[in-house]
Amino acid sequence: MPFKAHLASCWLIVALLLFSGVSRKGCAQNISGQQEIFIKDFEISGNHRTRARIIAREIPVSLPYNTSVSDTADFCKRIEENVFNTRLFNKVSVLLVPKSDSIGLNYYSLTIKVEERWYLIAYPILEFADRTINEWYYNQGADWRRINYGLRVTQNNLTGNNDPLNIGVQGGFLNKYDVSYRLPYFSKRQRGGLSIAASYSTNQSVAGFTANNRQVFYKNKTDLLEIARKRTQVALSYTLRSGIYHFHEAQFGWHSNRITDSLITVNPNYYDNRATTQRYFVMRYGYRYDKRNYRLFATKGYYFQVEMEKLGLSATDDLDIGSIRIKAAKYYQLERKLFLAFGVDLLSSYPQRQPYANTYGLGYQLRIVRGYDKFVIEGPNSFLFRSSLRYKLFEKEYYQPRVPLKQFQKIPIAIYPKLFADLGYVSNNFTAPTNKALTNTLLPGYGAGIDFVTYYDIVFRIEYGRNKQNNGGFYFYLLSDI
Repeated sequence: MPFKAHLASCWLIVALLLFSGVSRKGCAQNISGQQEIFIKDFEISGNHRTRARIIAREIPVSLPYNTSVSDTADFCKRIEENVFNTRLFNKVSVLLVPKSDSIGLNYYSLTIKVEERWYLIAYPILEFADRTINEWYYNQGADWRRINYGLRVTQNNLTGNNDPLNIGVQGGFLNKYDVSYRLPYFSKRQRGGLSIAASYSTNQSVAGFTANNRQVFYKNKTDLLEIARKRTQVALSYTLRSGIYHFHEAQFGWHSNRITDSLITVNPNYYDNRATTQRYFVMRYGYRYDKRNYRLFATKGYYFQVEMEKLGLSATDDLDIGSIRIKAAKYYQLERKLFLAFGVDLLSSYPQRQPYANTYGLGYQLRIVRGYDKFVIEGPNSFLFRSSLRYKLFEKEYYQPRVPLKQFQKIPIAIYPKLFADLGYVSNNFTAPTNKALTNTLLPGYGAGIDFVTYYDIVFRIEYGRNKQNNGGFYFYLLSDI
C-alpha cells in the first residue's frame, strides 16, 4: 500500500476516535441510603517522613464540605490522583469513613492512607551523551565512548516538604557537575516556592553543524585533549500554585558559554559572527493548567502549558532571542481498556536567523515526529501534533518479599500496545542547502509500539515508525510519548 494510503488510514482512525463516546468509572464507595453527605475533617496515615500539610494541600476543596452521594467516587479518585502526582508515594488510597461527634451528629471523615517511596537514592550515572538513544545507535554507530558515567545522589523529600535535592558528578563524553534544590512551599498558605540550580560542563566534542538533517560532531584531531566547549549556568526560580491545578514559574538566570577557536573554522556561526564566547541573562515565565490523572503516563484528563523566554536582557548581552511555546494535550478513556491521547506543541521565536547553538526545532528536547527519530529539523518556528491509541493489555502488581527495602517489594507492571500518527512542520528561511529536504514541508509519521509502565513512574517505549519518505525503523524511549 502506498505511503499516502497508509497515512490516510491512520488519520481516519484518529478522526473517528476523536468523536467517539468517552466512558468514565470512579472508585467505589460504600455509602447508601443518603442523597447528601457531610465531610467534616480528614485523617492521614502512612506518612512517616512527609508532612501532613503536603498531602492535605492536594485536597481540592475546603473542609467541612457537603457533597452528593453520586459524586463521592469521583471526589475520592481525584484526591488519590492528586496525592499520587506529588511523586512521593507508591500507593494512595482514599476512603470516606462514617463517624459521629459527642452530641450524636453523624458525619464522614476523609481518610487518606499512603505508602511512602524510598527517597534517598545514590545511583551510578550511565547514560548516552546524544540527544536520544536512537541518535547514538543509528547516527553515531553505537560508539561506547559516547557514554556519560558518574554518580548522582538524590533526596526527593529532604525535609518532608516534597523538597528534592540533587547532586551530580559526571565524567565521560560530557564532564558535568550540577546541584539543585527545590522548596515547593515556603509560605503559610502553601502557594509560593523557590528553587535554585547551578551546573558546569565541558565537552571535547560537540555538534558543530548539521548536514542532511543529521548532527555532525567536531573534535580537534591534532589536540585530543582540547576542550571544545565550556558552559556555566545558574538559575533562581519562584513558583506559585495559585489553585489546585494552576502552576506558575518565573525564572531568572545567567549563562556563560565558551568554545575553542578551532571550532570557528568548522562553523563561523556557531555563536554568530565568529564569536567564541556567549554570555547573557535569561528570563522565563511559564504557566500550566494540569488536570491529568497521572502526569507521567496519563490516561484521562488534559493539560495546557505556555512558556515565554527571553535570552539576553541588556545591550551588553551576547544574545537577543525571544520565544513562546504552547503545549496542550487531551486524554480519553474510550472503553474500559482503550485509551486515546493527542497533543500539540507549537514553538515560535525571533529573530528568524539565530546562532547555530541556539536554533532548535524538531528532533531536540524529545520534540520528535515519530518516523523521523534519526533526524533534526532546525528552525525558529515549528509545530508538532501527536496522537496515540493505547490498549491496556496487562496490568498486575508483583510482590517480592525477598527485596530488603519494603518500598521496592511491590512491582507494578502494565503493558499498553498502541498505534500512533504524528505530524510536524518546521519553518526556516535560512536553512543550509543540505537540510532543505525536511524544512518548510509537512512531515507525517505513523506506526505502532508498546508502552511498559512500572514503579517510580518509569515508562519504557518500543516503537516502529515510518515517514513520508517511506523509511522505517525501531526506536526506544524512556518517557511517555504524550
